[in-house]
Amino acid sequence: DEQNILQNLSTFSSHMKTVIEILNNSDFETVVLMDELCAGTDPQEGAILAEVILKKLKELHSICVTTTHYGELKSLEYTDKYFKNASVEFNNETLSPTYKLIIGIPGLSNAIFVSSMLGLEPELIENAKKLITTHRDESNIVVEKLQDTHHKMTENLQETEEAKNQIVELKKDYEKK
Repeated sequence: DEQNILQNLSTFSSHMKTVIEILNNSDFETVVLMDELCAGTDPQEGAILAEVILKKLKELHSICVTTTHYGELKSLEYTDKYFKNASVEFNNETLSPTYKLIIGIPGLSNAIFVSSMLGLEPELIENAKKLITTHRDESNIVVEKLQDTHHKMTENLQETEEAKNQIVELKKDYEKK
């Protein structure tokens, strides 16, 4: 973060100067890594700017990996095959990351959980949990459903593999007899 009050650079302005420099120097041989592209400003404008920047990097044939909390960016995969989502699995029962990379499904921020783990007052955590049910972003609901479906499919696949292994063993036993 190169914010500077003397140069009238906010965190966002500083961030954008770096992004502009990246765009001006990117081509088909460039790999770009960006953390929270266009954060630090109005979320709607930030999401729109981030989208046009990512689409410009696509035009330049650059490879780009970026993190985001913008639902609008998480939906790009479903409208343009160039974009791909990924997330790190989070175990909602143990409330901890599993560090398993899931390709094709975006992640959620888990900000309330993280804040709780960092020591934010329990009363504030409870208030936030109550408020989130009334202020729910539809894109987060879609992501939650995708994650749920992925988890169920993974469980079903494991059960199917176990059943297959049992069938193979039974077949061997039958053939011996």
